[in-house]
Amino acid sequence: MKNKLLLAITLGWAAAAAAYAPPENPLDVGDRLYSGPFLEAKTGTPLASRAAHNYDALKYTITMAIDDQAETVAATTTVKIKGTAAQITQFELDLTTDLTVRRVTRGATRLSFQHANDLLLITLDRPLRQGETAEVAIQYDGTPGYGFFFTADGVFTSTEMSYSRNWFPCYDDPGDKAGEGVELYITVRDDWYVASNGLLAQTSPAGADSTEYHWVHRYPIATYLVAIACAEYYTGFNHQWRGMPVNYYIYDNQRTAAPIYFEHQPDMLDYCAATFGDYPFQNEKYGVAAVNMTNFGGMENQTCTYIRSTYIQPNHNGDHLLIHELVHSWWGDMVTCGTWKDLWLNEGQATYGDALYTESRYGGASFRQQMQSYAQSYFREDEERRFSVYDPRYPWSSTVYRKGAWVLHMLRRLMGDEAFYTAWNNYGAKYKYGTAVTDDLQAEFEAEYGGDLDWFFQQWVYKAGYPEFKYAWTKSNGGKTVKVTIDQVQEVTPLTPLFKCLVDLTFASTSDTDYVKSEWVDGRNHTFEYTFPEEIYWVYFDRDVWLLQKNTVNIGIALDYFRARRTNAGVALSWATSAEKDLAGYNLYRESDAASPEGGRTKLNASLITGRSPYRFLDETAARGAAYEYWLEAVDLGGGGETYGPAKVSLPTKPYAFALYQNAPNPTRGATTFSFSLPAAGPAALTVYDLAGREVWQYEGDFAEGLNDVEAAFALAPGVYLYRLAAGNDAASRKMVVAP
Repeated sequence: MKNKLLLAITLGWAAAAAAYAPPENPLDVGDRLYSGPFLEAKTGTPLASRAAHNYDALKYTITMAIDDQAETVAATTTVKIKGTAAQITQFELDLTTDLTVRRVTRGATRLSFQHANDLLLITLDRPLRQGETAEVAIQYDGTPGYGFFFTADGVFTSTEMSYSRNWFPCYDDPGDKAGEGVELYITVRDDWYVASNGLLAQTSPAGADSTEYHWVHRYPIATYLVAIACAEYYTGFNHQWRGMPVNYYIYDNQRTAAPIYFEHQPDMLDYCAATFGDYPFQNEKYGVAAVNMTNFGGMENQTCTYIRSTYIQPNHNGDHLLIHELVHSWWGDMVTCGTWKDLWLNEGQATYGDALYTESRYGGASFRQQMQSYAQSYFREDEERRFSVYDPRYPWSSTVYRKGAWVLHMLRRLMGDEAFYTAWNNYGAKYKYGTAVTDDLQAEFEAEYGGDLDWFFQQWVYKAGYPEFKYAWTKSNGGKTVKVTIDQVQEVTPLTPLFKCLVDLTFASTSDTDYVKSEWVDGRNHTFEYTFPEEIYWVYFDRDVWLLQKNTVNIGIALDYFRARRTNAGVALSWATSAEKDLAGYNLYRESDAASPEGGRTKLNASLITGRSPYRFLDETAARGAAYEYWLEAVDLGGGGETYGPAKVSLPTKPYAFALYQNAPNPTRGATTFSFSLPAAGPAALTVYDLAGREVWQYEGDFAEGLNDVEAAFALAPGVYLYRLAAGNDAASRKMVVAP
């Protein structure tokens, strides 16, 4: 028996100020994993160095004492440079004027200097010839600027983009790495530990209540990847990976959570090494430090990644952030973007590396779901502001991260796996420990592709937007001949072109055989016709998710919805149309999954289903314990047809179990049905929340054993809501979208 209720929700958006009652675990696992909550969200604008660059920076040696109470530092940084011009008498470094320079020396000789407008101009005591090296020490003190953070838990630096100048003098640009590395002598209060790049050489007492930590990193490094994290760290939990330490710097209250949170880190190292080559800094370490940061979630400091401390929980919800930052060890640290215009090389590659790890660990379906989530995130951003991947208007954006990942994904489809990974690894080997720009990546992929890829990079990297398609198909010859029309319909502007795309069309037959045809689409309108040895019931556009695009199907009827819902008597199928033209009727097909007791596809109706919208059909032959996909075929008066679906449903083995189903329709504009199942009759509460956790509606009542429906009409503002069912000790939550 079903219990049906019709309820009117008259609360408006302004009236949704009920008491806060957050649902337990309101998001599905898939939502938590693939909604992308861990975008680094770094802060900053692309600051190119204004210093004259007539030298090559070789090494920075930073000696610094930190007074966390006064929030000041006293430091000396020794800069080793090599002349690149014929003769140098002066050179410039980036250094904030928030810090006061006390003296500059070359050996025992004091040098004259000028410090203004965040530039430090140093006059050498004798000219520096081309190829000759010099070491100059700058003594300074004061309160560092942005990028050097004093917090309640400690001190840390995070300086992307180009904020290293706010705590040590340097040529602050990603295009010039310190080829001999960096050395740091950091003095802090003696209850703190200092984590930094490379290996800890030693610790030494530095007065009655201070300790000096000496860190040495001998690999080439960009200034923005030089970092220190100082706090009362617990360092007793670590991993070993192929003989290399994997060190974690965590807070004492995270001892229990950390082994679970970081459980997959060694497996991630295995994956990255197998995919991108040996870990680039294997002679030293890989480290992860918990940092009390609020404006971003992670940072890929070389050999010393940061993770926002609040993320470290006894679960694996942070795996996407952990793998993203680890992949940066190759793409960002080992090979660094040569200019900030090329930031997508760092972030797009790390973001795609995250998705590839998902593919390796969880399979193709999860991988495609993640790529689709990237696309949806980018589409949402693009609706508000459209800009290119290269030289982006907003660097910390879905366009750079997620569309950047899609650029690589589409290159992979274009080239095939073998050529794609060969080109990618050739790029890594050629620019290892150096810098690269977009042209360098393009050249390596062109070399392996065996042809010009400028058309690809122009439309996907240097221009903006994405292709939008409308497609349709008609069948003849008993459904064996299919004509497909594809129209590219986006507005063409100086920023957004007509795209040249390789489109995969998948033709699903009634015998479960799939036929895949790949076609180049580069204009407004295209028509393709194919003949197959059997009847085709559906045509998928880019079913395997290889193309960043949106598509809509041109259909002969205006289908409002098609859904399948389990009931006590079987599976209830329903569909509604707002327009029908030259329609003879409908056919229904049922397909079971591989785990179900039946196999293959079954036609459910003996004759065409006719009548008036809305239509209903009860499938009384569905077996318990099975999962089904249902397909609706609309047949016109000429015998042609179009197919819609699938509508999916699963039937439990037991007659009834506690379950909350997706509301239908969803998205909804004014009315929806909430459906759920109860193992026994009794009281239950159905509650709707906005995303701030505020209760906007609730219904409590007694419900029947089995399937129940609550049909509701409402006037809520457009947006995403959560609805939660609670009955006894059971509770479940789902999302609902209210469309404009």
